[in-house]
Amino acid sequence: MTRSREIQARSGEFPRNESAQEKSKRKHAEIQRHEGRQQVNSFIKLEITQQLMNCRNFMESCKRAALKDDGKIDKKEQKQLDKLEKATMKYRKELEKVMRA
Repeated sequence: MTRSREIQARSGEFPRNESAQEKSKRKHAEIQRHEGRQQVNSFIKLEITQQLMNCRNFMESCKRAALKDDGKIDKKEQKQLDKLEKATMKYRKELEKVMRA
């Protein structure tokens, strides 16, 4: 192997002469690196999607519950709803981050 080809082989620009076993190990390592960047497992993704829908339903249920007793949302109830909304949005954002990873 010439000097320039040797440099290229070390830098990854040009594949060096390697045995079938070395080639197999290199390919396996490349696959593992790629899988590390792969999206979330499809079953976990489904569960996250369901939780995101549950968050929306939870907030709607809370709003309906606040209206149930007197038909209006007073300041105290609105303050509680705002806190719940903030916590729910924080949870949703974290779930969405995991799904994007």
